[in-house]
Amino acid sequence: MSVIVGTSGWQYADWRFRHYAKRVPQRLWFEHVMRDFRTVELNVTFCRLPKIEVFAGWRRHGPWPVTPVPTTRPDLTVEPPA
Repeated sequence: MSVIVGTSGWQYADWRFRHYAKRVPQRLWFEHVMRDFRTVELNVTFCRLPKIEVFAGWRRHGPWPVTPVPTTRPDLTVEPPA
């Protein structure tokens, strides 16, 4: 069995000086965090499905293989109470 360690997103302002060096512009945070993790949770999919161009951009800028993990609304995945 293999284990993949990842992160829940990458757009966190408090990571600016903790994980990202001062010199890393925000537009490069995805590429930077993907050097350290092999999977990332796509929190944006919790609220809406991004355009295909957004997914294409992640694919173009991420070091592959990366395992993206989309999230979804609880009402789609959790059985409502009886």
